[in-house]
Amino acid sequence: MIYCGNIVYDEELKNKSNQFSIYGARGAGKRIYEYMELNGLAGQVECFCDRDQELQGQTYKGLPIIKPEEIVQNQEIHVLIGGAAAYEKLKYLQEHHINKVHILEF
Repeated sequence: MIYCGNIVYDEELKNKSNQFSIYGARGAGKRIYEYMELNGLAGQVECFCDRDQELQGQTYKGLPIIKPEEIVQNQEIHVLIGGAAAYEKLKYLQEHHINKVHILEF
């Protein structure tokens, strides 16, 4: 894990060479994206991922919503998570050796 804390203080979000996926395409995921958008960082978000099959294959703000399994294929991407299920998502990512994870609070 790279960062755990308030989204405002995550300095890695400002690193223009980083690319991000937001895990969750509902409440917390949308809030994370809104923060990125308001701070001129939306261009660094490549996709959303979500376990909800109804959301997979759709888009949000023009970005694809993919299966979490697809994120595992890109070990270099930073994954942003938040909300009530953040630690469940973190466990899944760690089991699949994704270490560039940011747990964000608002």
